[in-house]
Amino acid sequence: MSHCLWHRPPPVPPRIAAPLPRTFQEVAGRAQPSPGCRVPGAGAEGAIFPPLLVPAALWCCQCLPAWQVRACLDPVDERQKMAELLGLRDECGEGTLGAPALAGSCLADNRLNLDVYPDGCRRFLQLFKEQQGELVQIEFLRLSSNDCLLDTTLGCFPHLKHLKSLVLKGGHARDEFGSYQHGSLTSLPPDFGNLRCLTHLDLSFNRLSTLPSCILHLPSLRVLLVSHNSLVTLPEDFGCLTKLTYFSAMKNQLKDLPQSIGELSMLQDLDLSENGLELLPEEVGNLHNCTELDLSGNRLSSIPDSLANLKSLRRLHLHSNLLVTVPASLASLPNLSRLDLQNNCLRAIPAEIQTLPFVHVRGNPLGETEPSPQAGNCKASVLCVLPSCSLTQPSMV
Repeated sequence: MSHCLWHRPPPVPPRIAAPLPRTFQEVAGRAQPSPGCRVPGAGAEGAIFPPLLVPAALWCCQCLPAWQVRACLDPVDERQKMAELLGLRDECGEGTLGAPALAGSCLADNRLNLDVYPDGCRRFLQLFKEQQGELVQIEFLRLSSNDCLLDTTLGCFPHLKHLKSLVLKGGHARDEFGSYQHGSLTSLPPDFGNLRCLTHLDLSFNRLSTLPSCILHLPSLRVLLVSHNSLVTLPEDFGCLTKLTYFSAMKNQLKDLPQSIGELSMLQDLDLSENGLELLPEEVGNLHNCTELDLSGNRLSSIPDSLANLKSLRRLHLHSNLLVTVPASLASLPNLSRLDLQNNCLRAIPAEIQTLPFVHVRGNPLGETEPSPQAGNCKASVLCVLPSCSLTQPSMV
């Protein structure tokens, strides 16, 4: 008897020791998504809008192994819910499980998160066909602009009269080299401007070369993100978006700004980094509510004195430009807590600025004489003098 007990295999410990979560916040705290998994509600805009609450089973289906998915389900009707989850992953979406799965797991209250699916637009069109009465009531919508049915889906948007937040981002697919692919969005339908309730619009990682004019007709728009596109200019009447509080156009090809940008009187955060700006209009100084201004990674050789009028400004990012001078009046900004002048062409800095504790100036040829024409531009000179400094990732002082 003892011999048999000696060879008995030890009991297998349970795979989950604690009760599994029921909401996205609980899931995110206990498990990490698999590579390439898109977590609903996450993103840069999460700092402005809270994470979208979705059923835990939906997130688990995409990001956890099968045995954990099973454990996330409620004991009641476990078999039925597993069938719905399987129906969500059905490639064709046909059969009796297709519509219930879409309604029960994708459409949660007034929020619809379909950017986690490679065929999210097909699912949207199916919902629009079968449950239009419910779909037109949604207020928050997320779709991937890498979807091949995007153009067809855009035609349904004017019916979403209650829509407040729309995310149409690319970057959900990778090419053969592993790089994120930009979405296929190049324009928006003219009647897109009829979305009177829209306050948040994210069109990042797309192929926009001009800002669609219909955006200027969105009277409630407060947050606009068009980063990682191909914009070369902004409309002359861009300032008509008078309720705008946040605008990001980083990583585009902007060469200049319209004078009307000074009419954005409610703007608090302006990100124009990594463009090709060579000159700023004086009207930028009219952004009296602006608290953060990011102009890094451009080709600015000077900035207007009117920036000293931005009394609400807390952070001013000017690193990695071609600045040869900065106005001493910047030292008088009462709320400024960070001034980043790193990696420019500054050979001298006004004493009023140089003594401020929050000014960062590394990567400048301070105190050096003007180089000869054969020596090249100041960036090459800085690299020779300070080989350890990086132009793309400036060091902190």
